[in-house]
Amino acid sequence: MISFFAVFIGGGFGSLCRYATGLLAKMLFGNAFPLGTLFVNLLGCFAIGYLNARFERIFATQEIRNLCVAGMLGGFTTFSAFGFETMSLFRSGSNTAAILNILLNVVLGILLAYAGFCLGRK
Repeated sequence: MISFFAVFIGGGFGSLCRYATGLLAKMLFGNAFPLGTLFVNLLGCFAIGYLNARFERIFATQEIRNLCVAGMLGGFTTFSAFGFETMSLFRSGSNTAAILNILLNVVLGILLAYAGFCLGRK
């Protein structure tokens, strides 16, 4: 039961952080390209790599892992928003932006997950 509560608390915090990041990105850069989602996805990929590597090296209870990874990062990362925004770009005829969005999120996300994992192992 504690694990469910940990995921719940972490997910709420991660969702609030994601929402604030999206608002900030729209204020700074406008709506032409989903930069908020891109930033959240890339940061989330890095953070999940880093945290999992750190959790291999230090003792962390399953509840702490659930709070941080399943909860906070699950609430923070937004590949569902990525899918919807990419579909919307295609539907509006912005095919180049849609393809760029896919490539940046997926390729940079994988590279940053690896970078975070490597950094977390040090």
